[in-house]
Amino acid sequence: MSDIGKSYTSFLRNASDLYAFLVVCRLGRIGQAAQELRISQPSLSQRIRNLEGVVGRPLFVRVARGVELTEAGRMLHKDLEGPFSDAARHFDAFLNKDNRRTVSISVDYAFSHGVLIPGMAHIRQDVGSDVDIRVIASQEPLKGEGPEADITIFMCDKAFAPDNAKRLFREEVSAVCSPDFAQKHPKIRTPTDLLSDPSLLLHLRTPGHPASWCTWDEWLTDCGGLKAPLRRFTEYNSHELVMRSVLDGDGVALAWHGLSDDLLRRGWIVPLFRNRIMTGRGYFICLNNPAPAAVVQRVFDAIVSMT
Repeated sequence: MSDIGKSYTSFLRNASDLYAFLVVCRLGRIGQAAQELRISQPSLSQRIRNLEGVVGRPLFVRVARGVELTEAGRMLHKDLEGPFSDAARHFDAFLNKDNRRTVSISVDYAFSHGVLIPGMAHIRQDVGSDVDIRVIASQEPLKGEGPEADITIFMCDKAFAPDNAKRLFREEVSAVCSPDFAQKHPKIRTPTDLLSDPSLLLHLRTPGHPASWCTWDEWLTDCGGLKAPLRRFTEYNSHELVMRSVLDGDGVALAWHGLSDDLLRRGWIVPLFRNRIMTGRGYFICLNNPAPAAVVQRVFDAIVSMT
C-alpha cells in the first residue's frame, strides 16, 4: 500500500476521535463537548483515551475549570484546526451549491419588462439568496417554447384560463402619449378625433398570430364608435418597442394598467383621454407542477404579493 493510502487509512480510523478532540479543545469542558456531540460524557472520555493511545502521549490535563491541552495536545490542535475547519467549510459550501434551486419563469415580454424587472428587488427580498431565478421571455409563453418552466405568466380571457391559474390583474387599457406629443396636438380631445389621422396610432401586433390583448380596433369601437377596421401605419411586435416609440413622441398607443404604471407615475407618458376600457381578459399566473418545490412556491407567492 502506498504511503498516502496508509495515511488515509489511519486518518479514517481516527477521524471521529480527532473531531471529538477538536470540540473539546474549543469548549474546554468534557461535559459541554459531550452535549454538543450528543454522546455521553464517559463515551467522549473514552474517545479521548483512544486517541491518546494512538499518539502515545496525553493530550489533556484536568484542571478546576475543565481541561487544558498538554504540549502534545497543543501541537496536534495547531496541525489539525486549520485543515479540519477548511474541509468543513468547503464541504458546507459544496452542499449549499448543490442544494441551490433554479426557478424558471415563462412570461411575455410586456409583463417581464413592466412588472418582473421593476419588482425583482421585491421578489429577491421575499425569496432569499438561495434561489436562482431564470426569466424566459417570449411573445406567447403558453406555447411552452424553450426550457420547461416552473411558473408561467400569461394574458388570456378568463374563460380560457387553466383551472389552476390565479389572476394577477384584469386587462384595463388607456390611450397614452408623451407629454410633448399632447402639447403638440391640442385638437385631439376625444377618441373619435384619432379617427381623422390613424397614422398617429402605434399598434402592437405579432404577425401570423391573433392578438390575445386589446387592440386599437377594439378600444376605439368601445370608446369612439369605430365602424371599420383601421389601417395599421406603424406596428411593433413587442410592448416595450411600442412604449419606446411613445416616449419618443411618435404617436399614441394603448397602455395596460399594471404594466405601464411606473411610466405613468414618473410622468413619462400621460393618458390622452379619461376613457379606459376593462375587458374580460387579464394576466394570470400558474404553477406547472401540481406539487411544486418549496422554493418554486416562494417565488410564486412573491410575484402574487407584488401585483
